[in-house]
Amino acid sequence: MSLAEWYSKKLIELADDGRRGEIITVPHQICGQAHVEGCICLLTTDDETTSDYWLTRVDATTAVPEFEDLARIPFAARARF
Repeated sequence: MSLAEWYSKKLIELADDGRRGEIITVPHQICGQAHVEGCICLLTTDDETTSDYWLTRVDATTAVPEFEDLARIPFAARARF
């Protein structure tokens, strides 16, 4: 389980008891996340005023987390209030 911080571009791993674990700095701002087969898939952007979004995969099972932008999403892929 993890907690995402949008503007600081950080994922904070959480233990089952809620204690904070590793903090991972990712390359883009985080809009959303899902855990899939041991990796964390993120909806990310560099500028929330544009329509440039990515599906970014984080593999935190390695000694140094690995990041890969799997796809560009050509629209503002989040709700605006």
